[in-house]
Amino acid sequence: MEKFILEFLRLAEPVSSVAKHATFSYLVIRHEGRLVLIQGRLMLNVIPHDLVQSFQSGDVFAGQLLLAEIGKTPEDLLRELVSGVLKLPIGEVYFDKYEGGGYSCHLDENQPGTQQGRNVVLTISGRHRDTLFDVNAVDWELRAAVTPYQNLNELLAQYRMAPGSGPSWVEASIAAAAEVDFSLRVNGTKATIGVVTSRDLDPQSVFLGYRVLSNNSVTARSQITGDNLDWGEDGNLIRGHTEIDVPNAAIVHCFAGYAGRAQHHGFIVDPDNHQNARRSTYELFDKNLDNLKEIISRQPGRGARSDDFEAAISWLLWMLGFSPAMLGATPLLKEAPDIIATTPNGHYAVVECTMGLLKADSKLPKVVSRANQVRDQLEKSGSAYLTVLPVMVTSLPKSDIEAELPQAAAHGVYVVTREGIEAALASSWVLPDPERFFSEALEAVAAASSSLSS
Repeated sequence: MEKFILEFLRLAEPVSSVAKHATFSYLVIRHEGRLVLIQGRLMLNVIPHDLVQSFQSGDVFAGQLLLAEIGKTPEDLLRELVSGVLKLPIGEVYFDKYEGGGYSCHLDENQPGTQQGRNVVLTISGRHRDTLFDVNAVDWELRAAVTPYQNLNELLAQYRMAPGSGPSWVEASIAAAAEVDFSLRVNGTKATIGVVTSRDLDPQSVFLGYRVLSNNSVTARSQITGDNLDWGEDGNLIRGHTEIDVPNAAIVHCFAGYAGRAQHHGFIVDPDNHQNARRSTYELFDKNLDNLKEIISRQPGRGARSDDFEAAISWLLWMLGFSPAMLGATPLLKEAPDIIATTPNGHYAVVECTMGLLKADSKLPKVVSRANQVRDQLEKSGSAYLTVLPVMVTSLPKSDIEAELPQAAAHGVYVVTREGIEAALASSWVLPDPERFFSEALEAVAAASSSLSS
């Protein structure tokens, strides 16, 4: 336990100057007369965030606090947490240990963030939440509140926490300290590239790496230190940029870093003259992929429709060079997979899409069964040499479906989360290479399966 906390604090040290922006979100239930922490999220924000007003209805409490306003540092909060009692404005809040005693800790230094960022996440887990409250009773309590919510998951989302099940837990995260500035672009044979960071951080600790892509090969690669960027203020942010020479219609793959650690990456392009003809053609009818991105960003239960999501994934697969057939949205083909996509060499991806958990509507066993059906049919037609890969695509981030990944790996299913969708969108500027995508997916499945047996 101690070593995980110390390592998290060590990784947070370079951004200690922004600790004044750190927030703590919580879900607390009154159980047998005590306030018990069910879920929490400590966020070391690089810039300030607006706080959500506290909530209480019956025995349910939720809130979001600025640590500086309650006189705590991130270390103070973590130390109190593992002592078992957290002192908050609502009173003493207990964080119960597992029924067998103790807490479970996990530190991930490379958790995917939004738009291809890199987060550090420490998770501390304790007593199983089902022993502390009845989720159905809480859902009905929330519906009767003066400020009503449909269910517990909607309340958690309001306070920037992921849907929860299993143990009670607290997640402490350090967001990327520097990001690629996507407001910049390539213009002819000149590229303006840059980074964005907090005005509270040291620009001299920033670096910007890049590689220039032209005609599907790398023509240049280098790194620029913070003291060689031109800096300007932008509210709570500062932006550093520089200009480099590139071939016409080149794409610049940038890597933003801080204090020696890469934090974020992405592509800077000429939106009017780029390399992927499929994306360029698609954008004739959906400028900047605005509609596609809007569909993918929809939250379950908030105007989201599963067949819209399936269509968006099929559009993306086509831009990436696959040949997709969208089947599942047709009532006459309700027993078919959502999408079947093939590579130029004829290999098959059998795709099921979900806007929720992998187990929703039995999607995971369905994609395994349907992939097996495709394999059997290919064997009958003399094409057994072609590879068939079952794929699950979810609009949820990886952190929300982490518990389901071992089951997917055990069945050889490749899982694409929100982070994977965003990465595919970001890379859709370059010449499509579906065989490489397919090969990398097979390698990821093999690695995940191997980790289960090791």
